[in-house]
Amino acid sequence: MNRFSALTRLGLALALALAAALSGCGADSAEQLVASGKAEIAKNNRGAAVIRFKAALQLEPQLTEARYLLGSALLEVGDAPGAVRELSKAMDQRWPADQVLPPLAQALLTIGNHQRLTSEFGDTTLDNPQATAALKSAVATAWSALGDPTKAQEATLAALAAAPDNQAALLLKARLAAGRGDFAEALAQAHAIVSADPKRHDAWLLQGEVQALQGDGAGAESSLRKAIELQPAHAPAHQALVNLLLQRPDMAAAKTALEAMRSALPNHPTTVFADAQVALAEGELNRARDLAQQLVRMAPDNVSVLMLSGAVEARVGSQALAETQLAKALRIDPERKQGRVLLAQVYLRLGQTGKALETLRPLLSGAGADAVAHALAGDAQLRVGDARAAEAHFRKAAELDPSDDRHAVAVALAQMAEGESVAAFKALKSIAERSKSIHADMAIVSARMRRGEFDAALAAVDAMSRKQPNSAGLLVLKGRVQMAGKNLPAARNSFEQALRLDPALFEATSNLAGIEWLQGDTESAKQRLQAAIQSDPQNHLARAALAGLQERLGEPADEVLQTLRLAVQASPGATGPRVQLIDVLLRNHRTKDAFAAARDAAAAFPTDPQMLAAVGRAQEKANAFEQALNTYRRLSNLLPASGEPWVRVADMYRASGRPDAAEASLRKALETEPELEEAQRSLVGLLLQQKRGDEALRLAQDGQRLRPQSASGYLFEGLARLRLGSAAEAIAVFKKGLATVPDSSPLARALYSALAGKDNAGSAEAERHAAQWLKSHPDDVEFDYHVGMAESARRSWAAAEARLQRVAQRRPNSPVVLNNLAWVLAKQGKPGAVGYAQRAVDASPQEAPLLDTLAVALAAEKQYDKALVIQRQAIALAASDPNLKLGLARIALQAGDRELAKQELEALQALGATFDQQPEVDRLLATI
Repeated sequence: MNRFSALTRLGLALALALAAALSGCGADSAEQLVASGKAEIAKNNRGAAVIRFKAALQLEPQLTEARYLLGSALLEVGDAPGAVRELSKAMDQRWPADQVLPPLAQALLTIGNHQRLTSEFGDTTLDNPQATAALKSAVATAWSALGDPTKAQEATLAALAAAPDNQAALLLKARLAAGRGDFAEALAQAHAIVSADPKRHDAWLLQGEVQALQGDGAGAESSLRKAIELQPAHAPAHQALVNLLLQRPDMAAAKTALEAMRSALPNHPTTVFADAQVALAEGELNRARDLAQQLVRMAPDNVSVLMLSGAVEARVGSQALAETQLAKALRIDPERKQGRVLLAQVYLRLGQTGKALETLRPLLSGAGADAVAHALAGDAQLRVGDARAAEAHFRKAAELDPSDDRHAVAVALAQMAEGESVAAFKALKSIAERSKSIHADMAIVSARMRRGEFDAALAAVDAMSRKQPNSAGLLVLKGRVQMAGKNLPAARNSFEQALRLDPALFEATSNLAGIEWLQGDTESAKQRLQAAIQSDPQNHLARAALAGLQERLGEPADEVLQTLRLAVQASPGATGPRVQLIDVLLRNHRTKDAFAAARDAAAAFPTDPQMLAAVGRAQEKANAFEQALNTYRRLSNLLPASGEPWVRVADMYRASGRPDAAEASLRKALETEPELEEAQRSLVGLLLQQKRGDEALRLAQDGQRLRPQSASGYLFEGLARLRLGSAAEAIAVFKKGLATVPDSSPLARALYSALAGKDNAGSAEAERHAAQWLKSHPDDVEFDYHVGMAESARRSWAAAEARLQRVAQRRPNSPVVLNNLAWVLAKQGKPGAVGYAQRAVDASPQEAPLLDTLAVALAAEKQYDKALVIQRQAIALAASDPNLKLGLARIALQAGDRELAKQELEALQALGATFDQQPEVDRLLATI
């Protein structure tokens, strides 16, 4: 059949049906049409009533009663956006607020516009007590959705004060009890309402929902079916029943419930939502996607809709779009635990482990701690090579949910932490062999990785693969283990197998591009990313990775920026491309453009911490200190548990010559986060700069008194005494601190540095301290790294190499560790420096110091042409750093390009005393 003709006939049929519906009232007046519409409502035929009211408004647009009745009817048939539109007009036309505001409030709730409801009507009181109670109940629900339980409780009490017997307010009170976890009280209140009025379908609904939360599936199903029996057109009851049956899972019963819902509410958005859920559960992904996209168009700010759409897109394979939808949902409602878990899973599939951990952070501590979140966090830490942190998360997951085998896994991990590794591995293996889950297997992988036992880790991955034989995710894990073990061909094969199973798995794609880059096949890496973009144009991560590759290849800045602008266009709801765009503009000294991009980003994402940090950087570069101050203050409000934004605020005050305000901000940073070393150092420096050494010491000693079991006060005082030139006193303070807080790595590192800088005798004591500390704290990678860097600074290259090699096994993906290991190897003329340096750059391609190290390593292997290209890239990223230009001159001399070397050295010589490397400049000039 011709599709156009079919659609034309369908349109004609609909038009004829509409004409027929209206044919009996073609000559009716607007008032008669309204009366006819009311009659249809009395017969529960709201669809026909909508037609009558619309016809009345066509005849008389200012007929406010028709407008009000149309809005109310639209709400009943599921057209909440239309209801908001018509009821708002009715309100503007001064229809009585007692009548129009309660349904308008319900419509705003339905579309998720909680902000308008609370801001416009939060303080409204109506003449009719029952109308006030209905409005306040809706406002309370909105405040609850916005994450403000205090205001939700206030609005609920106001509703009950207006009408103590108002059933909606009483039900809301019960819902709030359930929301704070008091299920017994909520169930008792719901039961009381049902007993008083057995025909209250909404009370039966609440009772069923609470029973489901308590694990009483049979009771919940009975209550929900009673609610539907009493009110067959009650969408929430149908939805709750479908949810219950899907969670059971009982697909046959869920589909039957959905059919009943379709019959009662054929065009209701909630029916479409339930239909999409069932389609997703059955694996009908195309249908689920079509339905979810339809819902997003209808309610683009509804959190439940966004979460459903995100879940569908993740299953379809469009991870970038899934990220956009889920991130938007969390910006609207940060308290959605399921949304955080889903978004973290998406980030892990995209290889964005840092974002996954940041997303999970609220679920990793306090009352919101969640076993699933800890298990995901363990997986994320394993992916970045921090097996110690991974073990801690797996252990916590087991503590939170001891009902599964993670509890036994936690016991084994505790054994391992106490040094009983043989018994621990035996226990883990036993659990893994008898359990269908992979918790124990993952724990084995993390432990083997932490010990650098890559073959054993691979064996554990293979054991998992026998449980999940076609898992693309496990193949990616296998590839990561192989990369850590420096077996790039095997890793490449694993990632390619993963892509064959799941072509949309971008983590595998990005790892393959990284391997191709490491092996020097940059064209293949570029083509791979371009192919990923072609297959999924909304994959902003592929575009961002391509932009990073273009920068590393030295392609023109305009081409890099165009790639990023296309990423922003393809996925306007994603923050990553915008942040990267701002940073690339800043690196290319396009401050005005960066400032404009930051302004647009701040408008689009006013509450995104990562975005606000980038906006603040752009404002700083533009010397817009007041704007940067406001941005960092907003950031501090978004991150109330972090002192870092206050440090940035202090930087702005210092830059604008306001040391008193800077001091107050630093004190606020330490009040928020007492252990924040950056804030401690800054405040010590500020006080000492003002000749207030005694005050700095008193501040530190007060911290020791107020927080006797905290290392921060001792660290603070020791740093102050070092800055005052009292090394012996600083050493004594650090030792006193370690006696009080014996496991403090920051204090141990500070003591090592103080001892090493004292004198020869102190250096010997520093080495003894280091040996003793690592013997008692063998997993303290940070301390080992700290000592390695000190040895590098003393040019003890062999000792530094040994430590950094050990650290690199524990932190195989750390760009800083890889970079410094490459530097040490290059200084000794040893092979491998280029490989480590390249991995560092690949992990963090926009850092000039990393590119500088890569250039040095290439020059050490006499790859001068490549070294010069890389060094010029480093200079482009940090043009104000003369040390990079000195590095360029050195490489030019090694390459025999005396003219280039002379040009750079003479430019450095012209800087005079502002550049402290003038003796080296003079020495090099003398060799030309």
